[in-house]
Amino acid sequence: DYNEENRLICYPCASTGKEYSVPEGTEIIGVSAFENCKYPAHISLPSTVKTIGDFAFSNCYALEQVDVPDSVTEIGIWAFESCINLKRFTVPSKITELNMSLFNRDNQLVEVVLPDGLTVIGDNVFTDCKSLTNINLPDGLTTIGVAAFSGCDWLEEIKIPSSVNSVGTRAFSGCINLKSVNLPGEITIIPDGLFEYCEQLTAVTIPNQVKAIGSNAFSGCRVLENPYIPAGVKTIGEKAFKDCEKITKVTLPKTVKTIRKQAFLNCKSLIYIVVPSSVQNMGDMIFNDCADDLVVW
Repeated sequence: DYNEENRLICYPCASTGKEYSVPEGTEIIGVSAFENCKYPAHISLPSTVKTIGDFAFSNCYALEQVDVPDSVTEIGIWAFESCINLKRFTVPSKITELNMSLFNRDNQLVEVVLPDGLTVIGDNVFTDCKSLTNINLPDGLTTIGVAAFSGCDWLEEIKIPSSVNSVGTRAFSGCINLKSVNLPGEITIIPDGLFEYCEQLTAVTIPNQVKAIGSNAFSGCRVLENPYIPAGVKTIGEKAFKDCEKITKVTLPKTVKTIRKQAFLNCKSLIYIVVPSSVQNMGDMIFNDCADDLVVW
């Protein structure tokens, strides 16, 4: 169904065709236009399309390929959410922001090509994209949203450009195979749950500008080894390093004023930690279930 704005309002979900080409002249794929369509595996959009609306292809379970032209300048929230068989996607060059939950739960998605002009990856954009193994973030990117890559099980490495100045909470939580990541120097706070349950993360460099390490920031990073905490950090959050079983030694800088409860809970190999006299507030059970011979200086 179409209206006078050259907008595709609704594709008939009862149609059983495997392929569909949106007619030339269409400029807008309307809100929920293909939502819950069970049969199309390949959809082609014409070069006249400029806008893809919210939820446009949400829950298209059979969709494996969608040809999106470079004429598209806007893609709405949840547009390709739960397209569980979508494998590859090239984001049009004029797109500057990936909106909320764009590819959420696309668990067969293995490759996404991002445009050079992209500045924002919104909240939950790639959440639970369990097959995504690698993604190149463009220089000029400034923002990575809340839980943007959470639950990307097979993401092993990600290089965050130096232009990024904002990273949301839990952005990489549950990336159980993530082994290495760099944090850009502009980051001033390690957000809550940033790398929670990244079970293969062995090392991370905390930028010198960081002032606080959030709650659960590295909780469950079982193979993380002796992190360097730079001068300038003032707060270690609740359960920040909980269950980091490979940490043996930590030296806290003289700028630290607050260590919240259970910050190093169950760090079973922790035998040596320096707590400076600058610390004014210490929570409960900070070192519970650490090594029996732990020495606190």
